[in-house]
Parts: sequence; structure tokens; C-alpha cells
Amino acid sequence: TTEGDRAFNYSNLGYILAGIIIENLTEKSWQQYFEDELFPALKMEHTTATMDFETRLAALPFDHHSESILDSKKSQNTLHAAGGVYSTLPDMGQWLLLLTQKDKSTSLPDAYLAPQITTSENMGPFQMSGYGNGWISGSIENTAIKFHFGSFKGYESMISVQPEKKQGIFVFVNERIGGQRIAAMLNYYFYLLLNNDHAAAIKISEFKKMIDPLYKDQEKAKPANFQMENSDALTGLYQSEEYGQLLVDKTTEGFSFQLGKLRAIAGKGEQENELIVEWTPGIKEHFFLIENEQGGIDLKYDDFGVFEKL
Repeated sequence: TTEGDRAFNYSNLGYILAGIIIENLTEKSWQQYFEDELFPALKMEHTTATMDFETRLAALPFDHHSESILDSKKSQNTLHAAGGVYSTLPDMGQWLLLLTQKDKSTSLPDAYLAPQITTSENMGPFQMSGYGNGWISGSIENTAIKFHFGSFKGYESMISVQPEKKQGIFVFVNERIGGQRIAAMLNYYFYLLLNNDHAAAIKISEFKKMIDPLYKDQEKAKPANFQMENSDALTGLYQSEEYGQLLVDKTTEGFSFQLGKLRAIAGKGEQENELIVEWTPGIKEHFFLIENEQGGIDLKYDDFGVFEKL
């Protein structure tokens, strides 16, 4: 939705830029700043932005249609400012206290939760009316609410607060298929019970109808790995003026695409010259083989432009 000369389009880029700004202002990495200043102030003693994966146990990601644990765990070098914090339910309770407490001397300013742009969508009973500073503004059961989702393959979460009523809830779900909707359903049920809604059971059964069909469908087949007879024509180093260097290599798994710290095996797209890459599991990016003036191959990356082969 546009508003004047502003427009709303959700992206993790804003959070990554915020991490860079913190580093420039404090001369500390955003992780170290959080560890030194934010988590101790909030008494979040079991929350970290520098996860030690060798000694700490994290919830494992699951998929209802898969018999094994999903291979989508993060590593230390992918704990970036957009989704790079590990926490626990008690510690998230501490964060909710900051958002719901009545003591204005320690609570967040109202401007922090104020929407910056309008939007009009919904997820079941959650009506969305605006967005700003990482919060969706809207309503549920005719009561104002602020909320947001978190998502990574096999991990889903939802946080919501009703500022006027000084109440809120955070839900973790480590299941991919219906995880986000389950988190939303549990948020909804919490408010129904908290407000003594006598129709809570009926309302939740209606919400559940949005979830049940997800578990009846079979898992969609992964796209077949992209194949190419002359692999030398595709492999090598590519350059984009805006996005840097892209490395394409032939491995035993298939063609490996690496852009900075992002790496994925290319799958076959619907078109003959189309490759599918999932930097983030479940989110498809598209590359297209195009012939350059020298008769070789360049790669067009969705709307991000062309990577020219060096």
C-alpha cells in the first residue's frame, strides 16, 4: 500500500542496516552491543546473539511430512541482525514486560509502536491496518493489537501485545507446515480465554479449519537439480556492480551458487534456461541463463540485474 511518496514492502534489509548503524554509533558489533547493554538491562539472562552451537542446545526444526529433522539450523556466521538472536520463553516474557508495563519511566515510547504506513490484510481474526518499526498494527475482536511473526524453515513464532490492556503473549513453534498459523491460533486463544469469551471453543474450531488442510496435503516434491552438459560454460565467477561476486561451482550435489555467505544448490525451473535457488529454505529465487556478446553465459537474477561472467 502506498501513502504519499512512501510505500510498504517487508524486507529483512532494514534490520541488517540497523545492525550496521549500531556498529557505527557504538563502535561495537550489534551482537556485542546487545550482549553488553540490551540483554542485561532487560534481565534476559538466557538470550544471546553469539550462539555457541557446540555447547548450547537449540530446539530442533521439524516438518510434519518428513521423518527426519530438517537441515535448517543456523550457524554462527548466519546470526545476522535480522533473526540472529536465540532466546527462551521466560526471557521473552521479560521483553513483553517492557511492552506492557504501566511504569512510563521504563516503558517504551508510544512512537516506537506507532505505524508509519497503512496496509490492509488479515490472517484469520487478526486484522492488519498499518506497519512501522517492525510492528504490525491492527485489531482482534475489535481491540487494538500490535504483533509480528518470526520465521525460518522449521521455526515459527508470533509476538503480540494489546497496549491498552497491558497484556501480551509470545509463542514459539518448531514445525514448518502450519507453524505460523498455529502460533497465530494460540495467540488468539490466549486473548479469548483472558477475556472470558464464552464462545472461545467455537471460535478456535473455526480458526483450526485454516490449519487442518495443510496436514492433509502431501509434501511438494523438491525441484530436480539443474543439469547442464557443458558444466564449464556455467561454472566460474560472476560479477554484479550492485551485489558483488557470485561463485558457481560443480559439486557432487549439483551446481552450487554462493553469494557472500549465502549458498544453495540450484534446482531446475519451469523454463529451459531457469534455475531455482533457495538462499533461505522455502523461499525461491530465480536465475536465468542469458547469452552475452561474447557468446558465453551471464546470469540474470530476478529483478536484481545481471551477473556478468568474469
